[in-house]
Amino acid sequence: MDSFKCGQPLLVSVSNKSFIGKILNKPNPVDRLPGSLAAEVVAIINGADIIRTHNVKQSKRLVTVAKNFLRSNKSL
Repeated sequence: MDSFKCGQPLLVSVSNKSFIGKILNKPNPVDRLPGSLAAEVVAIINGADIIRTHNVKQSKRLVTVAKNFLRSNKSL
């Protein structure tokens, strides 16, 4: 993702997107939370600075855990 930054913070928005529905075979967006959270953690690991989400409470917890993990374990 670094190639997309161009010296600016990188915002990623994958929450409830149709590609997650296709992967999980879940046409209803409300059924896509696990896939959305997985995609968000991949984005964080790959350098996303900002996550835009429909699932604020769950994503905030995910971001907190992911960032703490990344700070303590640089061997990913």
